[in-house]
Amino acid sequence: MIRELAGQAGSGLDGGVRIHLARFAFPVSARRCEDFARFYAPYDAERSALKKAQAECLGEAQSRLLSGDGAGLSRTLHRLADLEEQFQALTLARA
Repeated sequence: MIRELAGQAGSGLDGGVRIHLARFAFPVSARRCEDFARFYAPYDAERSALKKAQAECLGEAQSRLLSGDGAGLSRTLHRLADLEEQFQALTLARA
């Protein structure tokens, strides 16, 4: 899903999607990633660091979206997808 959005970002996003991402999805997701980073910090430094990096990516994504940098937004979302895949793999490995 993140990679699909990244592909769309490169060619331009619909106005409603832009508003939803800028005002809700990116800020709330960044906050949740920060919450997870704090939760994992005492128990799992690696997963905590991945969630912190995701929060930073989401902040960068919001900045790129608001500045109209579609190519930069696409790159940032691909990086976010990579981080999510790393987090999922690590979580499954430790299950």
